Amino acid sequence: MNTFSQQQNKLSPDLVLSKALLNVGKSLNLNQSELARIIGTDKRTLKKGIDPKSSAGHLATLLIQLHRTLYAAVGGRKKHMLHWLQTENLYTKGTPIKQIVTVNGLNEVVNYLDAM
Repeated sequence: MNTFSQQQNKLSPDLVLSKALLNVGKSLNLNQSELARIIGTDKRTLKKGIDPKSSAGHLATLLIQLHRTLYAAVGGRKKHMLHWLQTENLYTKGTPIKQIVTVNGLNEVVNYLDAM
């Protein structure tokens, strides 16, 4: 039988954010090393949990927001999501999948998608 503290640990914001980010990675064909690089941390942190209040947590939230907005824009079709990410974009002035590895690039891509 689980104690209350064990249940709280399973539902901690850190672990929820990590799980959401890992799910985004699966959807966008990004492995754990790539996810860690995008949010400026290491793979170990992805497994232990990402503090939502940290800079890595903020970047993870942005990447989740990118996924959510792109998913809605293409009707959830993974093939179209991957194509959009891998295609040169006139408005973001680059290829989104390459841009999101920097803080400025991630912000630029998210801002563009939010404005669509």
